[in-house]
Amino acid sequence: MISRAPPVEVQPITRLARWQVFEVDSGTHHFVGWVNEDMRGSVSSAIQEFDTQKGAGRTASGRIYQLAGPSSYDGDALYVWDQWRRLNHVESFQDVSTEYNFATDNH
Repeated sequence: MISRAPPVEVQPITRLARWQVFEVDSGTHHFVGWVNEDMRGSVSSAIQEFDTQKGAGRTASGRIYQLAGPSSYDGDALYVWDQWRRLNHVESFQDVSTEYNFATDNH
């Protein structure tokens, strides 16, 4: 079952494990990964800024996503991603995770 994330006011920071970043056909980038605290896959709104020192990014919703470790695959997160793509009529996308990997060297 797919559900919305808690409101930003309730959960302003989300730590993503086994994460990837995808660029969709409109040019926006989105975090996709596993949230250990909630035991669920997650897809972010569009990434607005990314701090390469902290390995954290702010999205259009205002939520901060903290990346844990290097990018990697998570089947549950990709299931949520596939559902999100259908709901948002995304026809093409590409994995741009390598653009964000260097930020996790010290995490």
